[in-house]
Amino acid sequence: MKLRTAFRIYLVVYGGLIALSAYLIGYNYDHQLQQAEESTLSKLYGIASTLSEQVDRDAVEGVLKEFPPNGDTAGLSLNGVYGMYRQLFQRAVESNRLKTPIYTLTYDSATSRFLGGISSSGGAAYGWHYQSPPSRLKDIYHTGGTIPQFQDDHGTWLSAVCPLKNSEGKVFAVIEADYPFDSFLQEARNELVRNVLVSVLVMLLIGAIIYPMLNQILSAEEQSRQALEQASSEIHAQNTEIVSSLEYASTIQEVMLPTRSELNSFFKECLVFNRPRDIVSGDFYWFHRFDADRALIAVADCTGHGVPGALMSIVGHSYLNEVVIEQNVQSPSEILELLNTKIEMTFAGNGSTVKDGTDGMDVGICLVNKKLSQVTFSGARRPLTVINTGNSKQIPGTRRGIGEHYLSTDVPFENITIDLDPNDTMYLCTDGLQDQFGGKDARKLMRKRVISWLQELEKIPQDLREDWIQTRFEEWKGANAQVDDVCVVGFTV
Repeated sequence: MKLRTAFRIYLVVYGGLIALSAYLIGYNYDHQLQQAEESTLSKLYGIASTLSEQVDRDAVEGVLKEFPPNGDTAGLSLNGVYGMYRQLFQRAVESNRLKTPIYTLTYDSATSRFLGGISSSGGAAYGWHYQSPPSRLKDIYHTGGTIPQFQDDHGTWLSAVCPLKNSEGKVFAVIEADYPFDSFLQEARNELVRNVLVSVLVMLLIGAIIYPMLNQILSAEEQSRQALEQASSEIHAQNTEIVSSLEYASTIQEVMLPTRSELNSFFKECLVFNRPRDIVSGDFYWFHRFDADRALIAVADCTGHGVPGALMSIVGHSYLNEVVIEQNVQSPSEILELLNTKIEMTFAGNGSTVKDGTDGMDVGICLVNKKLSQVTFSGARRPLTVINTGNSKQIPGTRRGIGEHYLSTDVPFENITIDLDPNDTMYLCTDGLQDQFGGKDARKLMRKRVISWLQELEKIPQDLREDWIQTRFEEWKGANAQVDDVCVVGFTV
């Protein structure tokens, strides 16, 4: 009787699992395929948009002007800028495991043709004529976006493009990343087959184990329940301990940061919006006052976020104190140079070079002189934004990060001194704000919207500004996950 009951339970459970697995796999295939296509398009757009932020647009435009894709390209292979960005594109292809090259396209309005430019595949692709481009490519040439499944002379594709604008705001080319749809479809089908095979094997394994042990399982159900409750309790306790440790680490990080009273005692007005992606942050701000009239203030964005970023922020904070307080260095550009040297020495692999140039930080730093009504700025991939009664200007930093050496090791950090107007408000920001996805199209906020927000802040009472920017950030982000740490510091002298 007991065996017969166990057998009936076995048939019901095992048959039900097989039927449910088959139903879910079949029902969800189309939906999963659509999600996979959207995910692939999002990944392609992320690759193209990230590369568009990394390249020097003026330098790329210079190559395309010097070697027109529809003209003479003799000497192209010897051009250093061309070679540097071809290698950058190639690294992006390899790191993202793309099956086709990444390249730039230029639209020739006189002939209504798209012409290939810099490509990860080398000079052979330079100047090729796109014979049958999708109609959507022309529609999004100036705005960027994705191109769902389409067909041309070379097959069926998924694509994404991001425009490159010159200093005048004119689009002179786009960066395009593609993925062959046939490969994508085959991979999706292979994944479906793998899921089916795994499900069948799992069901067979479960059946082989459950049937002879079913009586023992039924009799030990209460013990299993208690064991699960114990395991759940232990996991919860471990999670609680981890979160508590991170919260304590966050408290330590906050102690490192300058207090509001320190900032308010020197600046006429000051705003700080500091929001980690996780509990601890790779972004930090730093302040040192020399006397009643002079002080340094900096905002830094360290490699990574969470615990790795937080550890790097401690290193950066310590080195800033060492260079400024112990060595008494006051020039922003010299501080960045010394900080770069210390980071490279700290993370050198076996005493040679920094580990592939990725350990470091982006920093914007200002020396404020109230007596002279001047601010001297220097930036490592971070700009200084100045807002005055609705108008704005942005002073770019050097295109070189602290600890970064794989692109532009010979570019020195520079000091830029500006005379202050009483109505000027300066902002130092990390890139976490402009990189946040949100809005109705789930796109990046981007630099122009950030500047627009900072202009709107001028109309908000000082004591409400931090709450206002917090609210705008939440509204923009919506249900999207926060992609990076965010730090914004604004001050009026």
